[in-house]
Amino acid sequence: KSSRQVDNYSGAIATKQESLDLFELFAAQNFESDYISACVLGWSLIAPLCGLLSWRPHIWITGASGMGKSYIIDNLVKPIVGKFQYNGSGENTAASFIRSLGNDSCPTVLDEVEVNAQKTKEGNANIYKLVELARNASSDSSAKKTLCGEDGSVGEYYYRTACCFGSVMPVISGNAQESRFIVCRLKSLPEEQNKLKYKITSEFIEKGVLNDTGKYRRKILQNIELFFEITEKFKIELGKKGVVKRISDNLAPIFAALMVIMESENIEKFVNLIVGNIFENHTAEEDDEDKVLTAIFDSKIMTDDRDIVAISELLQVCKEKSLAPEKHSKLLARNGIKFFDYNGLNCLAIVQKSSSISELLRNTHYIENYKEVLRRHPSLVKETHSVNISGLTKRCILLNWKKIEEKYFSIDSITEDEKDKILSEVL
Repeated sequence: KSSRQVDNYSGAIATKQESLDLFELFAAQNFESDYISACVLGWSLIAPLCGLLSWRPHIWITGASGMGKSYIIDNLVKPIVGKFQYNGSGENTAASFIRSLGNDSCPTVLDEVEVNAQKTKEGNANIYKLVELARNASSDSSAKKTLCGEDGSVGEYYYRTACCFGSVMPVISGNAQESRFIVCRLKSLPEEQNKLKYKITSEFIEKGVLNDTGKYRRKILQNIELFFEITEKFKIELGKKGVVKRISDNLAPIFAALMVIMESENIEKFVNLIVGNIFENHTAEEDDEDKVLTAIFDSKIMTDDRDIVAISELLQVCKEKSLAPEKHSKLLARNGIKFFDYNGLNCLAIVQKSSSISELLRNTHYIENYKEVLRRHPSLVKETHSVNISGLTKRCILLNWKKIEEKYFSIDSITEDEKDKILSEVL
């Protein structure tokens, strides 16, 4: 018998208009796309049913500090999921997570699932264990765990849970984890746009969209056969479009729930939304490591002469020893970047903890954890090395410049006229 309170599933169900308003409420949260906001809402609707699902998808809400992750989790996701859920944070140990769930097939909502330098080695290792437990919880065949108690007794747990994690950076690595989590990123917005988002959110809440959130769960339960029927249709239609099985398993129940509450019969509309997003991201997707470096290289800074130049332009000039690099090298160094000779290898040194680098990344969600991301970059030479930058010894990450140049800079395609233009702008 579960110790958790289960919702009362008697009562009115949501109207079609209330469901459409709920969809618009989630769309107003400034996720990277409508597809992502739909995934967050759809997950919140199916999470209470995780024990009925043979495959349980997970979501990871992520974005820069101050963009509303915790607000969305506390004020939108948790109310839609309902009372029958396990809450906590990244501070929960893996063992306590399993023992707390017991054999309840209830959703898990954990915020602050962060890996960073401020935590102990054990604390960071615990995060990876939580992520691995979530991975195993997706499937009935792997959602079992045996733990020994302090008294020597042995307990077997069957944790069939669907997870929502929140953090600045998602801690996902490898196909096995990536295929189970839908990463739901929030845009980095100026303060004025963020205020507008909260104003729109308040207006929807005042309309009563979140009054008695059980009406949405009751609507799905009262149409449970239709829900599973649409889920299977989604899998078939996504398969026809070339979507791999694991992704269709994740997305089918999420979008089936949306169709049920919005009383939609247009499955093709949702299939096209999914397929369009998947293949657009597949062709344009960058790894986080690439996104961090690209953001840094694309950043504009002001020279001593009050000209505006990109970091990439400075790097192209500074790598040429014959082009009086001292002035430009100092400018790069003030922004936490330096060319550095490491045992005869030309490296790009990037300061591990730099307010200047954070400023360059201000419009991304990598501000706080760029160090951890860059340590995964394939051009990594050394995770930590002391380098003299602007007269101070700083701990830096060393990247192989030759590999960086080959991947991000098409130097061979730059004509002499273009190179002269770059030089004139920088000089």
